[in-house]
Amino acid sequence: MSHQPCGHVAQFTLMDDEFVELREYADNIDRREDGRILELISGSLTGAADVHIGMCRFEPGDYHIKHHHPKGSEWYLILAGEAEVHLGGVDHPARRGSVFYIPPGTTHALRATGSETVELLFGISRPEYADIGLVYDE
Repeated sequence: MSHQPCGHVAQFTLMDDEFVELREYADNIDRREDGRILELISGSLTGAADVHIGMCRFEPGDYHIKHHHPKGSEWYLILAGEAEVHLGGVDHPARRGSVFYIPPGTTHALRATGSETVELLFGISRPEYADIGLVYDE
């Protein structure tokens, strides 16, 4: 009988003190980046082998600059606020309930356009953010 992994359970408060500045999240992040990030599931945090999930917050006017990931896909689910999401050369309005799938190599960006904080859940197809590669396109 083989033993199946039992997964991981955690509880977050989602308070501001759990988030870190996006520009400080990893060594290769551009210092021009706005926003804050909270890692929820990853290889290093939870032992995940195939997924990385987190939450971001962007204040009105914040800009997550154009970039792409050559080695993995990403998705966004907008939970609150209004934004403009640049995806493959096209700008899309986004609000609560908007979902975006971002294939590997696709340039994407986000600008918080409304008067409220944008909250989004994101996921990538590798256990660590560094595993999908990060290339800035501006």
